[in-house]
Amino acid sequence: MGYILKRCMQLIIIAISFIGMKYAIKMHRKNTLPASPSQQSTQLITGNLQNQPVSPVTITTKQEAISQAGEIVKNSPNNKVRRDNAAVAFFGFYFVNTRSRVDFCNEQGTTIQLFSDAFKRNHVKELDVARSIIAESHMNEEQIYSLTKVQLRSALDADMHDIATSGGTNAKGACELIVAKAELLADTLQLSKVQPAVYQALMSDQ
Repeated sequence: MGYILKRCMQLIIIAISFIGMKYAIKMHRKNTLPASPSQQSTQLITGNLQNQPVSPVTITTKQEAISQAGEIVKNSPNNKVRRDNAAVAFFGFYFVNTRSRVDFCNEQGTTIQLFSDAFKRNHVKELDVARSIIAESHMNEEQIYSLTKVQLRSALDADMHDIATSGGTNAKGACELIVAKAELLADTLQLSKVQPAVYQALMSDQ
């Protein structure tokens, strides 16, 4: 796992860049918004996310990060390294949505288990594959998490702040916004949709 250790921090930070929650939530705003922040937050996600055009926050930065992640995976020197890189990138994406975001919202007094459980269900196969890949190099997910949890949480805090700001609410309101459409957001945030190049590399031998 020497190569993964060398690239781990870089890839995790790139993975954070396609956390995707802003991608799922930041829709084209209607001209008339509800009066209260809670109503406003609900309106932002109660529309048809699948049919509405998406207007991501900092779209240029996001596109560059997604492109960079894909290029690092695609330009890996061989298939083993390519899959190692994809596995580490996946774990960054997985941890930020099943651990960092959950911890953040718990601190706000809001449980987002509906979202995290749905997200996990959508990535059962990817998780199993990623675990097997890093096990070949005598690593496990807890080791990767311990190396990256501080950076993950820092990026997640910024992500949730952006969600709150765009929704005209506070940190707790941002978490409540996620709860309101947990299943739909989890469906939008599938690795295969958010980062297809990483997904394809990860699952290439399946």
